[in-house]
Amino acid sequence: MPMNTVGASQTDASSNEFNNMLLSGVQQLNTKVQASEDALQNYILNNNISTHELMIAMEQAKHAMEIAVEVRNKAVEAYQQIVRMQI
Repeated sequence: MPMNTVGASQTDASSNEFNNMLLSGVQQLNTKVQASEDALQNYILNNNISTHELMIAMEQAKHAMEIAVEVRNKAVEAYQQIVRMQI
């Protein structure tokens, strides 16, 4: 097998792995946000959810969003460093 084909397949595999990891993170974030929205709606409708449970769900969503924003910031920063590189 030619050398460049082996390198390309390894790059594709690691790219797919990164894409899957990123997609999984976004799905987990969406799940947390949806859970907090559901908890808020149940709280407003007085459907057997305590204030404590509501606050826990909302804090979990908040922390998940903060982590997602930090990951985005690091990715943008890395991209900007690559763009500034002189070849």
